[in-house]
Amino acid sequence: MIQRLKEILPSSLVHVVCLLALQFSNAYAAEKSQSAEDNRELNQWQWSITKSSMLESTITITNSGKVQASYLVGCNLSDANKHDNKQDNELTDPPSLVEKFSNAKIPKGILLVSCHVGAHSRLIEVYDPFKESNNPVFSRVGSYYAGWRIEQEQLFLYFDQPCASDSPKTSKPSNCERFYEVSIKWPKKNS
Repeated sequence: MIQRLKEILPSSLVHVVCLLALQFSNAYAAEKSQSAEDNRELNQWQWSITKSSMLESTITITNSGKVQASYLVGCNLSDANKHDNKQDNELTDPPSLVEKFSNAKIPKGILLVSCHVGAHSRLIEVYDPFKESNNPVFSRVGSYYAGWRIEQEQLFLYFDQPCASDSPKTSKPSNCERFYEVSIKWPKKNS
């Protein structure tokens, strides 16, 4: 391409075009690098359980030593992350789980919470520390279970609900007898 420019333009103009192209590519690379650095910095936030009682817990998000958000969760998180479910198959009720998750679609990260509510039910909530709200961006109670799984860097939220549920946005299997599982890829297109 430079050879073609030399044929058409005077050499001094070719030098100017080449210098402008070099500056543009350097500026683009610097901007992309700064954007990646900003995302890494935003993804440095941490969570901690700052209060836990029988009926509710408080999770605090800090970033660079400053409190960024605080969430009141309607369950006891005192057992959060205390057991590895994969190693302890004897557990009938898995412990509460709290986990930070990020991927290419959620570079800043979100906070996932799953815990017991009531006698048998389980709550799953998703919090976005970068939304100016103390409310979860997703919240569901499963009749017996609720959680998340990661498949090929994609996040899926799941919970069970009774076949008699009239939730319009889930597809109940035709052979549903008592309960069925709802699985949602996150982030949803409309979130």
